[in-house]
Amino acid sequence: MKKHNAEHAERTEDATPHAASLVESLRDIGYSLDTALADIIDNSVTAGAKSIQLLAETLSDEPAIGILDDGEGMTEEALIEAMRPGMLNVIEN
Repeated sequence: MKKHNAEHAERTEDATPHAASLVESLRDIGYSLDTALADIIDNSVTAGAKSIQLLAETLSDEPAIGILDDGEGMTEEALIEAMRPGMLNVIEN
């Protein structure tokens, strides 16, 4: 029988999904841009935001949407976990 080393090295990994593949997979299950924006705005309100700004660049070759708020925010660790596909329900419950 092998003995396990009592010391375990701690390590972290970046679990942030690639935006393009995540968008494609979410669209395939019916998650639309409208729903995603509504979810993010709802999260801003839940975090106590008094001001929410939507920024959009739609005319460039690389369109982008930004959402800024003055809510509480998240720790970096919570953000990484929230971005992990399948973790949304775990974090909310």
